[in-house]
Amino acid sequence: MELVLREAGFDVKYASYYNTILFPLAVVQRVMQRLKKSNPAQVGTAMPPRLVNAIFRGIFASERHVLGRLPLPFG
Repeated sequence: MELVLREAGFDVKYASYYNTILFPLAVVQRVMQRLKKSNPAQVGTAMPPRLVNAIFRGIFASERHVLGRLPLPFG
């Protein structure tokens, strides 16, 4: 993506991933669903319970304090 932006004439000052904290959990969840032979079109589409979703939202939002200060390695 960075190369595409540079080729279009943009000067990229900083680029980083996001969702680094939750990414490993998402990978494990999707692998588990695939191992259970779930419908591939539905893997990763289920909404978690409200409390779990609120916790995930808080974790996801907390990364904004790191972005711009540290490059996140994956996401």
